[in-house]
Amino acid sequence: MIRQIRYSNGGMAFVRSSRPGAVPPTPGDLLPTTVPDMIAATQLGGETTMCNLFISQDPATYDAETRPVRLHGHVTSIRLESAFWDILEEIAGTEGMSVARFVSVLHDEILAARGEMANFASFLRVTCLHYLRNTELHARQLAAKRGAAQGAVPSDKNGAVEENSAVVA
Repeated sequence: MIRQIRYSNGGMAFVRSSRPGAVPPTPGDLLPTTVPDMIAATQLGGETTMCNLFISQDPATYDAETRPVRLHGHVTSIRLESAFWDILEEIAGTEGMSVARFVSVLHDEILAARGEMANFASFLRVTCLHYLRNTELHARQLAAKRGAAQGAVPSDKNGAVEENSAVVA
């Protein structure tokens, strides 16, 4: 979930969090909006930082979490950074299932499609990045899948309606 936070000083931040009790950034955590402010903000102890965007992250987002899951009938655990678990929760929610169920289904589908999976945790991280880069495509595919389940007009894998298709009542 993405929340927009506006501060009384006119600043604004966008925060991705589904965690209850997540602490919003303070005005000092916001990215500067003017060139002089940007130059000043990149100074850290006399040294220039690469980008305030990266160093201003909430450390809780990159803390690792280990969660138990059942994969192909076996109970195991997966260790990912909290930010990735948040994104997996978002994806699973759009798919209408729990994270545990989503991860299990994804594991079974990747095994069926490609065989053995060498590093499933890495696959999940890249899945999160792929989702963030392709949210509109995911939404179209999900809508097409739900529409097909309800007898709607067929669509291709990108969610576009196929030509010469018709709905027969």
